[in-house]
Amino acid sequence: MTFRALGMLSALAVSAGLTAQASATVLTFDFGGTNSTQILDSYGDRVGDPNVFQPPAFSYGSAGGITPNVQVDYKPVLRLGAGNSPADPTRVFGNLTNVLYRDRNAPGFSPGILEINLFADAGFLVSLHYFDMAAVYNSVTGFGEDLPAKAIIVTDGAGVELFRQDYDINNPPSTLLPGTLPLRSRRFDWDANPLRAQQIRIRIDLTQLITVGGSKVDRVGIDNIKFSQIPTPGASAMLLIGGAILGGRRRR
Repeated sequence: MTFRALGMLSALAVSAGLTAQASATVLTFDFGGTNSTQILDSYGDRVGDPNVFQPPAFSYGSAGGITPNVQVDYKPVLRLGAGNSPADPTRVFGNLTNVLYRDRNAPGFSPGILEINLFADAGFLVSLHYFDMAAVYNSVTGFGEDLPAKAIIVTDGAGVELFRQDYDINNPPSTLLPGTLPLRSRRFDWDANPLRAQQIRIRIDLTQLITVGGSKVDRVGIDNIKFSQIPTPGASAMLLIGGAILGGRRRR
């Protein structure tokens, strides 16, 4: 193979990676549930894979795209706050709808921890672009709560921190999540330079909301998790080289 051909393949590999990155899934948690419904384990798994059944109620964000090589895992028991139910106004999270929150009584997992894991298949990486968070606003009393998370951490599968923000009492906006008027939310945004690994773990530490008077860990929610997939550089090159070799053989 000539240097020119290798150069063309390299350029094609870069182009393929950029094209794949543009294809993203947004977990909006629109899956046909109502307030306090437990999240379905299959929501977000292998979006766009024709061999994976997606219930008709499943829908995703306007960014569209497919992520057929990524699976999603939720820990512990996470539930849906619909955000628009007059029957349960305590599940209204800022200006977000269909928000995921932690069941305060969920057994078998670290108290106060909410985790969402994104797993890419071998030969692929998953990229985290952004997610939104908010605290509960009570539409009956007309009051909301701005609640601080102890820490918001994103790691890879080996536990290496890709992002971390801890609560700082001297700088309350550090992890402060809005719930008071005007209805609003807070976005943690890496869209211009996504966090990338074969496995990405979003870990929300809400342990400082476990209080003597009753836990408030279910009063913070997460929404609109945007992620994408790309082939690893080696996998991209091998696919392109394999295609070039097959094409050369056919021409002969």
